[in-house]
Amino acid sequence: MNDLSIAVETANAETMEAEQYCQTCGNRLNMSTLSNDGPAGCPECGVLSRLLRAIGLGELPFMNSDAVLPDLKALHKHDALREIVESLVESGSLPEGEVDSIVATLLRREELGSTGIGEGVALPHSKHPAVTREVGTVAWSATGIDFDSVDQQPVHLIVLLLSPSDGSSDHIRALAKIARIIRPRS
Repeated sequence: MNDLSIAVETANAETMEAEQYCQTCGNRLNMSTLSNDGPAGCPECGVLSRLLRAIGLGELPFMNSDAVLPDLKALHKHDALREIVESLVESGSLPEGEVDSIVATLLRREELGSTGIGEGVALPHSKHPAVTREVGTVAWSATGIDFDSVDQQPVHLIVLLLSPSDGSSDHIRALAKIARIIRPRS
């Protein structure tokens, strides 16, 4: 059973024991409040669990589960983006030889304004001519990365999305699908 299967199984569990720990990060879960899915999720990586469940259920078909990085090694934004893009190349989602160009495009997008949206989440995204269809993945950094986030907090969850250069409406629809999962309605 791989990490994605374990996360989906955990996210779909209907009941939790009186004191339970997050399967993703090991933190103690908050059992005193309820969300739409039952007891509140992990304060550190509840969003990660929702994303992994959505990927596993096919709700985000453009996200590559084979490229998910549950233990990102990078300590800096540039290195994190490179590690994630390399994972997408290794999984066959992106062409080899385009890593430098794609990372440079993502960094240029970051110069326009940080994609660190707060609460430990970053959503780096861009369009690139080497990308033939929307593709993305998810990475988790236990230590956190300075992403110049709007709340000035380190980023633990990175959701990367790449689109073809001519796919503006598809790019926006994909970002909207991700946003609905990251910030569900109460």
